[in-house]
Amino acid sequence: MLSTDFFVMMGFRALCLSVFAAYFLWTSHTHAQTYDFRWDSSPKVKVSNQVLQNPWAGGLNGAQFSKMNLDNDALEDLVVFDRASHQVMTFLAVQQDNQIRWQHAPRYEARFPADLLHWMLLVDYDRDGRKDLFTSAIGGIRVFRNILGSEGFTWQKVADPLQTQGFSGRFNLYVQSTDLPAITDVDDDGDVDILAFDFSGNTIELHQNFSVEQKSTDPFVFRKVITNWGRFFKEHCNDFAFDQDPITLSTEKFSNARIQHAGNAIWVGDLNGDGRKDLLHGHVTCTNLAKLNNTGGNGLNARMTSFDKLFPLQNPVDFQVFPSAYIEDLDGDGRRDMVVSPSSLDYAKNPLINLRQSNWFYRNEGTDAQPNFVLKNTDFLQNTMLDLGQNAVPALADADGDGDLDLWVGHAGTRTERGYRSSIWFFQNTGSPTQAQFELVTTDFLSLSEKIFTKENLLLTDTKPFFADLNGDGSLDMGFWANTFKGMTVRYLPNAAARGRAMMLDAEKQITLPNPPNFVNGENLLFYDFDRDGKLDLLVAKNTGNVEQYRNVGTPANPQHERLTEKFGGIDVDFEKRAQGMAVADLNGDRKPELVMGDLMGTLRVYRDFAQPNATLKPDSSLIFNEFLNKTQFQKVGMEVFPALGDLDGDGLPELLAGVNGGGLRLLKNTSLRLVPTPEQTELIVYPNPTAGFLYIQNPTEGRIELINVAGQLLGQQTVVKPTEEASFDLSRLPAGVYFVRLIGADSQTTRKVIVAR
Repeated sequence: MLSTDFFVMMGFRALCLSVFAAYFLWTSHTHAQTYDFRWDSSPKVKVSNQVLQNPWAGGLNGAQFSKMNLDNDALEDLVVFDRASHQVMTFLAVQQDNQIRWQHAPRYEARFPADLLHWMLLVDYDRDGRKDLFTSAIGGIRVFRNILGSEGFTWQKVADPLQTQGFSGRFNLYVQSTDLPAITDVDDDGDVDILAFDFSGNTIELHQNFSVEQKSTDPFVFRKVITNWGRFFKEHCNDFAFDQDPITLSTEKFSNARIQHAGNAIWVGDLNGDGRKDLLHGHVTCTNLAKLNNTGGNGLNARMTSFDKLFPLQNPVDFQVFPSAYIEDLDGDGRRDMVVSPSSLDYAKNPLINLRQSNWFYRNEGTDAQPNFVLKNTDFLQNTMLDLGQNAVPALADADGDGDLDLWVGHAGTRTERGYRSSIWFFQNTGSPTQAQFELVTTDFLSLSEKIFTKENLLLTDTKPFFADLNGDGSLDMGFWANTFKGMTVRYLPNAAARGRAMMLDAEKQITLPNPPNFVNGENLLFYDFDRDGKLDLLVAKNTGNVEQYRNVGTPANPQHERLTEKFGGIDVDFEKRAQGMAVADLNGDRKPELVMGDLMGTLRVYRDFAQPNATLKPDSSLIFNEFLNKTQFQKVGMEVFPALGDLDGDGLPELLAGVNGGGLRLLKNTSLRLVPTPEQTELIVYPNPTAGFLYIQNPTEGRIELINVAGQLLGQQTVVKPTEEASFDLSRLPAGVYFVRLIGADSQTTRKVIVAR
């Protein structure tokens, strides 16, 4: 017979197990939620005395424009898909001064499918009043239905790929990934049809939807009924042949017909009020937008008989990269406007277009039935945000010694009268340590780009700034790497000011650092003292996706980097992770810095304990809070992501600035769970020890740091306001021997460390 004590003991064990399980679940949950970043638009940015409305939207290169209701109010909002970055950007319609203004609302971006590619159009195919989503699929089209739920809109995939009935059976409704189709009701019967160029890129196929005619419950009953809708043939730029056979046309009739220029963008609709659907056409080799005039019938009987090479007639579209047109009411006056943007996927090979002004906005000053498009600006939406063109790279540091962080941004380059080149923009923080506010001071910091061109005849491209103590004198220096026709160059400007004072930088005193082996354009650097010997070591993120680690076996001022490994932390070759930008900071207040990396495909990753020797690093990419799901998750922020970290609101946790290939920045406020440091993490850290130069001190609390000799004499002191600040003392002029560093905290508690000067 079992005793009462047995049951008591078993009950106690069960209680302990349940408590342990609850603790395990709690710690697992808190661990999963360790990093938490949220979209932030509070820091204002002023450019040319104008406060930007959407400074942190990230820039635009190849924008595609559609409208839908995001927030269930009375106004349709704007959804932009950037073809260059495969990124969705969402803007709410805000009524202001009897006009619609577009307010960036990135929280809605998480509600869109994460794997959109090449193109995206929003069209209400099921006539329920909600726009549905059409996008590129392998060899065709994917379709998502807009479902209204308790949390707002969601997407239900209904076709992948969309199919059509051809002359010899059913097959994928083919659209080349380089093309942009027209999804509209061509025959005015109430369902959407699809017009797309055929595989040769020379004629337009009409895939007529018979859903209404057949009274089908299937909204997609497509049949390819015409191989050259509009009865025209096109091969090269502005090379149109009219009055062609509407059904039996094949490219065999044209001896020179061949697949030569993949890339056609079309828009179809009535542009002159005659009830017939005209066509706007952009071609990959054209700088213009051609208007094809329909003088025949509608639907299946459309017949294009002429084209206008200059469209609109006044200030016609004319830019170097594959124009495509989007027609929507963009100013809220009830009349359709037009915006034209590049449809290319590769801007690096064609730097002729100004990617800061690549959205040409034509306001409709006619009627909706008979539009009169008048060019109003060439930077629609771009003029509301920071947009440096392409591949923005931010860096944060205190330039003027006022206690807040200023901002530098490099970029890929832009056209100038003397060639394509980049520079570094400088924004002064005119706010405070608790509320950043940036104002553009110059687009060529210290005239650095101009001076290098004038003296060395070098055009810098892909300039990337950074800050580190590169000569071991205790002050942050300004460095940068860039591409030139001679290859990569890594340089820095020594800071002649003491740490914490206003920087003293001179562009005439550049110092060139040795390049890492096989360092090429697109690869990125991180200078960091891994072994705390007072010399900066090096990480190199390679174009193959792996990360090389080098140890500095030279001196602080004359580094010699010896490679330790080709796959730091186990980060091996992975082409989707190439072009990784890197930054380091303590993200959660535990006094253990994290490594943040952003890659080519738009993923941000955090690696904890990255400085441990020979550690295999595990990434955390569930970083951005989704307010609709009430949890952090992976969210794409752009492509070619380059992070910068710095405390912009004075709470002791660094915010995350992400430079992206759209040429702008995206800002994420750090709302991570602040961790309580363990006892070993609260110690006073001093390094390097012994030292013959500068001594660096990381303190666990605010207070006063003192340097004392063995006789008790005070040799120097610094007041540290934030635990995140690093103090330093120059021991190079002191006799060799033993010294003490003493921290007197705000609570009057004292901590000491013994220092050896060599």
